[in-house]
Amino acid sequence: KEVRFPETLKAIGYQAFYECYALSELNIPDSVSYIGGFALSQTAWYDNLLEDYAIVGDGVLVKCNVKEPDLSGKGIKAIGSSAFWNAETGYKYSEELSELEIPEGVTVICDYAFYGSKLDKITLPSSIERIEKFAFDGVLTEGTANIDFSALTNLTDINENAFATCTALKKIELPASVKKKKKYAFFKTGA
Repeated sequence: KEVRFPETLKAIGYQAFYECYALSELNIPDSVSYIGGFALSQTAWYDNLLEDYAIVGDGVLVKCNVKEPDLSGKGIKAIGSSAFWNAETGYKYSEELSELEIPEGVTVICDYAFYGSKLDKITLPSSIERIEKFAFDGVLTEGTANIDFSALTNLTDINENAFATCTALKKIELPASVKKKKKYAFFKTGA
């Protein structure tokens, strides 16, 4: 029912507590800066996060409960896995949210952060360094979506399927800062 992490913990891995329905108490120390895909999903703890913006650890947004989110000024450094995930216990407005601006200061978009949401427009900050696997998979599917990647001068890593099936993404020009682009990062886009 309860998990206590050491104060030195840096990350919580992929599906670490996925479907641990009885998990109702969890302390996430300030040292945690990354939460992997579905790590906390389908737990009583996650399902009961009712605050507008559930931010844990070192600025990791793990869940949003606001219809028209404004992420600025909240100290967010990472958009956590499943924060805007289109699921029964995920972001309940995922079908209605059409655009979102990620604020400066965010450095990581974690695994599956927007998976299945239906955004038409997303603005990424120049502070972004990594976009993890499946972060925007299937998100940008209507019309023509443009992301100005050239302005993302701190972006170094784009992981597998990060923008897969984003059929509205018509143009991709990556900055020279990108050192790692994993397979299928832009699979089945419109570019």
